[in-house]
Amino acid sequence: MSLIDKYTYSIVELPGTTSILKGTLSSNLCDELEEKARPFVENVNCNLKDTKRTGWQIFKEEEIAPLFQKVTDRITHTILAYFERRPALVMGGRPYFNVDTRFADAWVAWYSDNSFIRPHVHGAGGMFNVEYSLAAYLKVPEDYTELTFCPFGGNTLENHTIEVRKGDFLVFPSNLMHYTNKCKEGRVILSANFSVHISVMGSENGQEVKE
Repeated sequence: MSLIDKYTYSIVELPGTTSILKGTLSSNLCDELEEKARPFVENVNCNLKDTKRTGWQIFKEEEIAPLFQKVTDRITHTILAYFERRPALVMGGRPYFNVDTRFADAWVAWYSDNSFIRPHVHGAGGMFNVEYSLAAYLKVPEDYTELTFCPFGGNTLENHTIEVRKGDFLVFPSNLMHYTNKCKEGRVILSANFSVHISVMGSENGQEVKE
């Protein structure tokens, strides 16, 4: 792994062996995504007053698809770098991995001033039957905003809050409960749900190891 790859993401380890991966998108990509997503705002079910949201399949729109591909490439790269770095997987020489990310849905939401999101999950009891979720911050207040995770389903003593800035994205298990505190200024978030298939390759030539 190159030095650039090594420092393009960070890991937050929560109780219960839950890992949250944090990576970054370029500011220009965030701006372009927000601008091109605006025409696709729909009157979808949303429990926040004055909040606008695109449809769930924004990534299939012709204008958005190339930009979303850049996001998914970054996510795949981050997941791949994480698995290559885990010492437990390095046995008998450095393994090679193939990562396949399959997105079920994605949407962009413009959250109004002083809005907040109640604790919820996306998968395993939530809205979507997926393994992982994404929160990518296209616009935040001047300094940062926060996303809080509840690894034990609402036990406030165990909650973990992460500061996020424009361009930051978080990849986390879809059954991990999370919420946001009230934010004085509005924010724009690209959210998605997806599954990940990781295969171990026998060598650099791409021979997949069958389990």
